[in-house]
Amino acid sequence: MSDSKPQNVLVLGSTGPLGVLIVKELLSRDVQTTVFVRNPSKLPSDIKQNPKITVIEGTLESAPTTLHPTLSNYTTIISTLGPVGLQRSKETPITDFFTVLLHAISALPTKPRVFHSSTGSVTDPSDKFTFIMWLSVLVIKILAPGARNEILSTAKVFVEHGNDIEWTLFRLGVLGDEKEGEVDASGEKKVAYAGYIADGKWQLTTPRAQIARWVVKQATEGKVEWNKKLPALAGI
Repeated sequence: MSDSKPQNVLVLGSTGPLGVLIVKELLSRDVQTTVFVRNPSKLPSDIKQNPKITVIEGTLESAPTTLHPTLSNYTTIISTLGPVGLQRSKETPITDFFTVLLHAISALPTKPRVFHSSTGSVTDPSDKFTFIMWLSVLVIKILAPGARNEILSTAKVFVEHGNDIEWTLFRLGVLGDEKEGEVDASGEKKVAYAGYIADGKWQLTTPRAQIARWVVKQATEGKVEWNKKLPALAGI
């Protein structure tokens, strides 16, 4: 990514609870933001009416014609796309989407960084055993095998097809809401902790607002500490 290029962040999954917070965090930093959505009417009005927002309407299937022609515009892509509910289908639309998307990005002379949300079903050698995560993964494996397969196969796509791209898969556990007015010891709004599962600071739950601040901070401040890595985020 070129440091001299004006920031323009593409957000995928911008109508979900976490996606909305990410977009609002970007706008609070006055960052030019583009959202790719199937149904623009699901966007909050304050986002749609913001002059820093560009809306592209399309679907995962239409992305090669609706989204890919604009990829050279972006310095960073943030995605919260993931399986919805107790998915049991063997279809992998998100994996298929990222397979094509990463190939398109690889062809660009200046490539945007990519941040994509994942879960503890995807493991890292730096993780340690914890019963609560083991149980959580087991429940998903039993109740939503299709969703788990989608998560694992999407992560595999990044590892196998993202060699020449700066990417980060930030892994999430149980998402929650932040208490109003909650700040850290210095009086600043809290930012999620990034580490590895059961590393002594990690915990299963994370407020969405803390996640949004973490990923936007990483995306807009040029940080590369988690390039091609799988940090597990946790609330503080």
